[in-house]
Order: sequence, then C-alpha cells, then structure tokens
Amino acid sequence: MKARLLVLSVLTAAVLPASGVVAAPCVQSPRLPDNPLFDMQERRFGFHDEELIICSPGATSGVHIAARLWVPAGCPGIGGCPGVVIAHGFGFNKEVTFADMLQAVQRGLYVLSYDVRGQGMSGGQAAFLGRDDIADQAAVLDWWHNNVQPSKTAFYGLSQGGWLSWTAAVYNCGAARAAVFDSTIPCDEGGRWVDAIAPVQGPTEYLDDGTCPLFGVEALAYSRFNPTLVGGLAGCIVNGRPGQTGEVFVDIAHRLTRIDVPVYAITSFYDRLILPQLVTSAYEELAALATQPGSAIYGKDVRLLISNDGHGAVGGNFAVVGDIFSWIASQIGDGAPLRDAKVSIAQEWEGNAFRLEHAWPIPDTETRTLYLARDGAGSLAAAPAGTPDQLRNLPYPASPPEAPFVGTLVGFNNDLEVPDARLVYTTEPLAETLEFTGGPAATIYVSGTTGGEGQLHVGLAELEPNGSAHEFAHARIGLTDLGPDPVAVTLPLTIASHRIDAGNRLMVVVTSADALVTFPARGLDPFYVHHDGAAPSSITVPVVPVDRVPPAGDPPSGAGFTEDPLGAICQALSLPC
Repeated sequence: MKARLLVLSVLTAAVLPASGVVAAPCVQSPRLPDNPLFDMQERRFGFHDEELIICSPGATSGVHIAARLWVPAGCPGIGGCPGVVIAHGFGFNKEVTFADMLQAVQRGLYVLSYDVRGQGMSGGQAAFLGRDDIADQAAVLDWWHNNVQPSKTAFYGLSQGGWLSWTAAVYNCGAARAAVFDSTIPCDEGGRWVDAIAPVQGPTEYLDDGTCPLFGVEALAYSRFNPTLVGGLAGCIVNGRPGQTGEVFVDIAHRLTRIDVPVYAITSFYDRLILPQLVTSAYEELAALATQPGSAIYGKDVRLLISNDGHGAVGGNFAVVGDIFSWIASQIGDGAPLRDAKVSIAQEWEGNAFRLEHAWPIPDTETRTLYLARDGAGSLAAAPAGTPDQLRNLPYPASPPEAPFVGTLVGFNNDLEVPDARLVYTTEPLAETLEFTGGPAATIYVSGTTGGEGQLHVGLAELEPNGSAHEFAHARIGLTDLGPDPVAVTLPLTIASHRIDAGNRLMVVVTSADALVTFPARGLDPFYVHHDGAAPSSITVPVVPVDRVPPAGDPPSGAGFTEDPLGAICQALSLPC
C-alpha cells in the first residue's frame, strides 16, 4: 500500500478478472465451537485459533477471504466479549499481525485478522485501496457480527490497514452502504458495525507528486502483477510519467464528517510513503468536530500519536502498539481509561522516548522563514541573494529507499555539494537550541528550457561542525513544462520533530533526483533554482518552546524493533527474556 505520493497515478483499484476466467465458487468455513482441539489450545495458550474462509461478493467480482480468528479462553465461543478486527499493510498478510492479535486476546478480546484481496491466502487481484477492498471489508464485518457476535468492535490496521480503519468508520454499518460507497445510505438493522478505530499511517486521500517511485516496481510483486500497476509503470519507463489509469482510489479525507466513533490516529515523523500531514490534518478536523454539538463525533475520544519510526516500522514499536490496544480496551472493553492528554509525540532528542503534549499543533508554535542565498557558499539567510543554481536530471542517490519496515533512515549525511545534482544551503551556527516540531514547507522558484522536465527533492537536516548531517524532514515533486521564467513550486515536507543544538546549523539540501527512490526525469537539459529578490526561494519552519511543560500522565513506553529488536520480539510474544 502507499499513499503519499502514494503510488503513481497508478495507485488504483479494482481490476476485473481477465476475459474468459471464471472464479472458483467460494465455500465459507463453518465454525466448530465444540472442537476438542480448541479446548487444548485454550488450556495451553489462553485462546484458541480458527482458520477460516469468508466469501465476499466484492464490488466487481466475488472472492474468498482467508481469515484467522482467536477466541480468548475467558470468552464464550460466540458472543459475550468485545473484539477487534485487524487489517495488514499492502503486500503482507494476516500472519504479520500475530503480535497485534496477542495484544487483543491478552486483554480478553476476540480478534479476527484477514488477508486483504489478492494478498496472503485470499483470492483475486490486489485492488489498491479501492471499491473491492471496501466491499470485502463489509463481507468480513458482516460475517464477524453474525458468527462471533461481539458486544462491541474496534478496527485496527497499519498502512493499507490504516486506510481500511478509516473506511470502517465511514462505511461502517451495512453491506448496502459499503457496496456502493455512499455513506448517506442508512445503516443495516442493528446499527453501526464498528465502535472505535485505530488507523496507523493510513492514507485519507490520493496525492500525485508527479514522480515515478521505484516502490512501484516492488509493488508489482506485492499486487500479483496487477495490470493497472503494470500499465502505470510502463508510462514511467516509456515517457517518464505515470500512466493514466483512472481515478479509483476511494477518498476518505472529504468524508471525515461522517465518522461517529472514537479515533486514535497514528503517524510518524519520518514517514515518506504516506505524508504524515494526511493523518495530522484528519486528527485536527476530527478533534475540532468532537467539541462541536451536533457533529457526528461530538463528545467522542479523539487522539493523536506521532512516532519516530519509518513507514511500517511503527508496527514494531511497542510503545505505540501497547498504547493503542490499551486505548482500544478502554473504548470497547473493561480497560482502564487512558490518560487525559490526547497527544503523544516521540522525542528525537531523548532516545525516541515519548512525551505528552497539550495539543497539536503544539501551543505557541511560531513559524520562521529563511531564504536560500549565496554568499560565496550556499546559505540560509534573512533575505535571498545570488544568481540561479543549476541542476540536471542526473541519477543521484539522495536518500535511502522508501520501503516499509526499514525504520528511521537518515543516509547520505554530509554537507558536500555535487555539481548539477546536489545544492546545499546552511544557516550560521545557531546561538541557542531550537526545536522544530510541525510541518516545514519549501517554496522553490525554478526555471528551465521551454517544455523542460525535472524533479526537486528537498531535505531538511541538522549539520554538525564536523560536516556530518542528520536529515529529519523530506519532500519531492516532479516538474513539467518548465520555461525560462521562474515559477514558484511549494511543497510540504514530512512532519518533523527535531532539536538542533546551539553551535550546529540548519541545512537545506536540494537534489535533482533521488535514484534509490524515484525514476529520474528524462533529459539532461539544465533547470535552475532561483533565490533573488524577484524569485525568493525559501523554507518555512515551525519553532516551538523548548522549555514547555508537558501535561500530567504517563506517556507511552515500550521496546521498539528498530532500537531494541530482541526486546521488541520478547515483548511481542510475551516471552521472559
């Protein structure tokens, strides 16, 4: 799954079966609550496991959905306990949610995890966050309520599963509503299907940054070579632009007002696959609606957590996962209420430990604007200066690959310029420690040859006196139809939280390509970055008080896989090691 600039304009959805191909009939698994094997499992492990096939009519074609149900020993086989439905990330399967399922059953919750269409053991073609995925989700929830009959239901998922968490709350109460993707259709008899959602790094809308990400090649295998994705990538190879495949990504951002259940939204500071602003913006809207009488979500609990993990790796951070399931237990089960503070963020400057915040954006946030300038060497200053800097579409490796579960990545950390490929601008050494927390943005004036193409990859980093750097925010955008007159290109960088110590510098790096992340733009004609009075390229950064006092309460804590792999594995499996 992707969002951010999520996958090309190829990131699309349902594909009809190939002509002449007839899907095999789906045979749904009967439940056997009196199976003696279940009793043995419950005595040994505290829960029993059921492997299931659920039949879904889909939106364009029927399919079998492979699922796994865990029933805690303390719960009746049918009814009597609340439960959680879990969806995995794109290209993975229900088995990677094993630790999440343990989190649920250890809290006395039923839990069902299923393979999304075209992934794992489920049939069909991967649908890329589209209508078939929502229709399949409706079939799973329908089966869940008819066969397990939980007292309440939460939906949790990461990445693709995060998007499905959002859709569960929008299309959350009936097969007819989900089948036609119209949340104005009344609910089925019995009311809503979910009572709380926890979307982790889940996209809410499709964003096209005009580049061809290399992740699309990886996604071919993930999607079982979805023809739509193949066609989109063919455009990248032939003419350097994503193929036009139609608008099929189901948007959630414009349907948030229809959400009427508690929400715990989770993202990461260095998530470059799904723009963190998609999640923080959704939180801000829902948090505001929760205080407005008459809104669907009025009075409901709405929370936000931002970690320091890369995309996907947040699922291996048990400070995050443990907090999520404690919140789920408090919302649908017998768990103790979570702390009053609604916002938790990771402290990059204190070993990734979390702290609580009074609100998001952090109160008393100020924005500061610095301008790209040249005074012998590249610099960031109070005013623009200098003649344009030249770039060409060279395959420069600007940063590590964007791939799930890679953790926090800050590669290629130095202040070296590379002719035609890498421009560097720095401030003078800072007189005091500054904390940048929020959404930086860059406005870059560019020009080129008539009809020219290019890319901008912009990174924000801390530069130490020895020349080493630590990137903490990043963005990219494709450029087309360049001309001789400079035009302003504004791009938001990833949400950031970073403290720069006194004596160090703030550094902006602009590259013409990122060879480990995107296909370079075609052609070697030069294009230019301007930074004079008529074309003042700049970076705007949010600055927050360093000495602010956090609210009362215990922040999330626990082992993170990227920081403490053994500790995270032991915590995930409840092993005494």
